[in-house]
Amino acid sequence: MKKLLIVDDDSSLRGLVRLRLSDTYEVFDTEDPEQALALALEKKPDAILLDLMMPTFSGFDLCQSFRSLSYTSNLPIFFITGQAGSKCKEYCATLGAADYFGKPIDFKRLKERLATELEGPRPERRSEVRLRTKIRLKLKGIDIDGNSFEEIGETENVSPMGFLCTCAKAWR
Repeated sequence: MKKLLIVDDDSSLRGLVRLRLSDTYEVFDTEDPEQALALALEKKPDAILLDLMMPTFSGFDLCQSFRSLSYTSNLPIFFITGQAGSKCKEYCATLGAADYFGKPIDFKRLKERLATELEGPRPERRSEVRLRTKIRLKLKGIDIDGNSFEEIGETENVSPMGFLCTCAKAWR
């Protein structure tokens, strides 16, 4: 049975998702984003359902943390949020979200997307050695509106083949 991790500060929503998906998936959940990282490493989920707005961490921050860990870097992450808007949805896509669901959740569509995402083979984890050092980067590019931008960022996800970091700008 495939495993799902739900991270949401709303206990009633976590209970509803558990109820609606537990016939197909082994579901475990937490309201604590810090505990979510530990649960992901301990339980080894096949996908993560992640709320965007939580008191201590945003879903954006937690998604970046999941992407920086070798085990969770390739897991499909589905954002679930009450916050609507195309810019928010676009930003989730730049973070590598598998999909984005508004509240109330369309459970039929969620089940279809989970099935589609989890039926294929999982991408292999990176084979090269990862370095654990914080590096400051200056990212330059053209945003989706055609404007030049420069952004200072940091990453700890570095290998001889390159690096992984996020950029707040939607770029092309």
